[in-house]
Amino acid sequence: MIDGLAASLGLNVADAAFWMPLLCLAIFFVIVLLGLLLDGFDLGTALLLPFAQKTERDRILNMLSPWRDMNEFWLLFGAILFLTAFPKAWALIFSKLYLPLVFVAVGAISRNVAFEFHLRAPQAQRRYWLSLVYVGSLLSAFGQGWILGKMAVNFQSDAGNEFFALFIAACTVAMFMLLGATWLVMRSEGSLQQFARMSARRCVRLSAAGLASLSVSLAFVNTGILYKWLSTWNMGLVILIWVLILSIFILVEILLKYSALNRLSAYLPFVMSAFVLSIVLLCLGFTYFPFFVYDDLTVWESIDSLATLQLLLFVMLMLLPILLVCVFWIYRDMFGRERKASDVAFTQNSP
Repeated sequence: MIDGLAASLGLNVADAAFWMPLLCLAIFFVIVLLGLLLDGFDLGTALLLPFAQKTERDRILNMLSPWRDMNEFWLLFGAILFLTAFPKAWALIFSKLYLPLVFVAVGAISRNVAFEFHLRAPQAQRRYWLSLVYVGSLLSAFGQGWILGKMAVNFQSDAGNEFFALFIAACTVAMFMLLGATWLVMRSEGSLQQFARMSARRCVRLSAAGLASLSVSLAFVNTGILYKWLSTWNMGLVILIWVLILSIFILVEILLKYSALNRLSAYLPFVMSAFVLSIVLLCLGFTYFPFFVYDDLTVWESIDSLATLQLLLFVMLMLLPILLVCVFWIYRDMFGRERKASDVAFTQNSP
């Protein structure tokens, strides 16, 4: 398969012009996956803040605090990597997704700034910054879902397709909330765990509906994707993946009922939700490969020069060990139990 793909481009598998763009794409894909999961639970948890009680909000902010700085890294790093490695794809995609990308950027900046100000503001002003944390999180999550919806309708902009893209955006918000809620179920106990469990159960079915709608749209709007899915070897795999995803959603909803009874039932919903997101991202990569814009721009057509990719890969090779150590060190307590909110300064009254 790889040999045939290289031959269709007039290249050899061993040629740098063939494997360097693929390696950069693989690195970008890993960064997107890490950002989706590690920043995703932060984003989803922040989306639950308006629905929680005051004491529960303090506990949620306390649990999010250790990862705030690192979670800001993934979006910026992914954008820089994509712009550097695939500038032609960036130019084309940005022109088609200008407004959703603005939502993502404005949301990311506002929620991070608001969180920092919330830590330092007088007690009377913290509710305003907390509201901005929620608004920023909502904009960022909605923007990411809007991007996904626009891709599903092949960037068509008539009213029906725009409405469908917005529906996918709303379902993506629900998916982030599910990830955040199941993370809280895993880490907390008592009233906060009960609140998170109820929130997660409300989000499960909308998340499943969004993924089902996304797959239907991808198949029927892009005939090439439908043909790819229904080919002899791929059809069985597609069916298996969909049975697996739907089974996981059902199992998550069942396990949430028993999450207060034992630790395994509390951990599994988050692990399964993260697994579903990983599968969906892998399936989207498989569906679109080797294109960035389907039937329009391939991975190899998106690069500017091999010299740029060589420099980028050299820098990534130097940074990779540091990045892996940082990820392990910073997120090592991600699955641990909740710390007491009274130990954190921003939950105490200002003088």
